[in-house]
Formats: sequence, structure tokens, C-alpha cells
Amino acid sequence: MIKRTGLVLILIICITMFAGCAGSQKSAQDVAPSPNSGPAQYDMSKNEVAGEGAGLGYAGESIIRTAANKIIYRSDISLETKDFDKTIQSIEDKVREVEGYIESASIRGKGYKENDPKYAYFVIRVPKEDFQYIQKAAESWGNIVSINTSSENVTEQYYDTQARLETLNIQEERILELLKKADKIEDIITLERELQNIRYQIESHTTTIRKLDALVDYSSITINVREVDELSFVPKSFAQEIGGTIKDSLKGFIEFVKTAILVVVYLLPYLIVLAVIVLLVRKLLPIQKIPFIRRRKDD
Repeated sequence: MIKRTGLVLILIICITMFAGCAGSQKSAQDVAPSPNSGPAQYDMSKNEVAGEGAGLGYAGESIIRTAANKIIYRSDISLETKDFDKTIQSIEDKVREVEGYIESASIRGKGYKENDPKYAYFVIRVPKEDFQYIQKAAESWGNIVSINTSSENVTEQYYDTQARLETLNIQEERILELLKKADKIEDIITLERELQNIRYQIESHTTTIRKLDALVDYSSITINVREVDELSFVPKSFAQEIGGTIKDSLKGFIEFVKTAILVVVYLLPYLIVLAVIVLLVRKLLPIQKIPFIRRRKDD
């Protein structure tokens, strides 16, 4: 009986080694790009922003861009707005347009007019092909204070996990075949214990694959919206800059006149006293006329 149990364990080890080699070879074939396939360009934008950088670069810049690459894109956008409700509605409409979804949202504050400015925090998920389109659309939501973009290349992790999963599936099939032939209780218990362990690993790797697929297929964008009374900076056209310069010049001139009037009002008592002193001095001490002596030509 002991010999038979040992034989079963040896068979399991052989199956594991064989499946591991097969899975590793298949993994290498999956990761390596086909020599006839050629690089496939990513379409990361809608028609409105086509031609503004079809490839985002970042973590995957040094890797040939093929359809097999698994890259997770993330972005963090902070903006301010004077029309808070309109901005929130624009964000929700744009997410709905690209068939994305809001993963989490938080809005607080009663409003700037009540001395309690509103603030919103969104985490949205959008299809990877609409990632750049949403970033471009954010310019119309309000005044962008900052925007940060990052990416993570999980290609190696993805296909390594996939290869392990395929190896485990092969092991599961082999053990199921052995279970059909086993007729001893000890053999059946050993095989079922190994089968349970393999199925646990299969479930774990399957969950990892699904998670990576979700992160790759739907990019994550964090949006912070703050209500303000005046925007910190608004890009202006040349005509707006001229108008603003004239307005600032008039405002400066008015401020100068106001300041001059205030200075005169402030100095007025002193000027009055000084004028009285001058009049008294001229009255009490009349200026004597000094005779003009004409020099003779001889001198």
C-alpha cells in the first residue's frame, strides 16, 4: 500500500514538471510579438482630439506597442470653477458619453454664497481608448490647476500569471484522470487534497487576471473640483489681453487720482498753517528793495 501511494506521488510530480515546461514555452510565445504582426497603434482619443498623440508613452515607451501590451493608465486632475453645479453635470455627462462609470464620488459644502464653498471628489473609470479624450474634455469643465498622468506596464505580470494558470489547468486535468483510475482510499485522499490545492491556486490566478483586465481596459481618473469666487488663472486671447491692459491702466489712473486727493486732504492743515505763516512774515517784515547799481562802461 505504501509503495502504491509513493507511485501516485511520483506520477503527480512528473505531471507537474511536464505541465510547467509546457506552460513556460507557451508563455514565452505569448509574450513575444509575432515577427509578421508589426506594431499596432493605440487609438487613445476621440475624433475631436485625433492626431494629438496617439501613443501616450510613459511606462510602455520602450516596449513595441502591440495589441498584446497590458498598460494601466491613471490620471489625477484638480480644477476650480465658478459654476460648481454645471461642472459636476458636465463630468457626469462626459462619463456617460464614453460609457464609463463613476467608481466613487463625494460632494460637500453648501455654496460659496453661504461662505461654505463646495468641493467634489470623483474617481471615474473610462475605456482606455477614451483616456486622452477625457483629459482634453476636462479643459472645458473649469480652470485646470494641475493634471498628472502616469502609467504602469503589467504585460510581464499578466502573461506570467496567465501561463501559471494554464499550467494549473493541465495539472487539474491530469489529477482528474488519475482519480478516475484510483481504487484505493489512500490514493483518492491524496489526489483530492492535491486537487483542492490546485483549484485554490486557479481561483487566485483567475482573480488576478480579471483584476488586471479591468484596470487595463478601464483607465482610472481622479478628479478634484473646488468652487471659487475668482479663478486663479484663466488663459486669455490677444484681444482680451488688450482689453485687460486698458482696464488695468484706467484702474491704475483712478487709484492714482484717489491717492493724490487723499495726500492733498492729509496735507491740507499743514498747507494752511504754512500759508498763514508766509503771509504774516511778509506783512511784518516787508522785503526791502535793493538798488540796482549799474556798472559804468569804464569799470
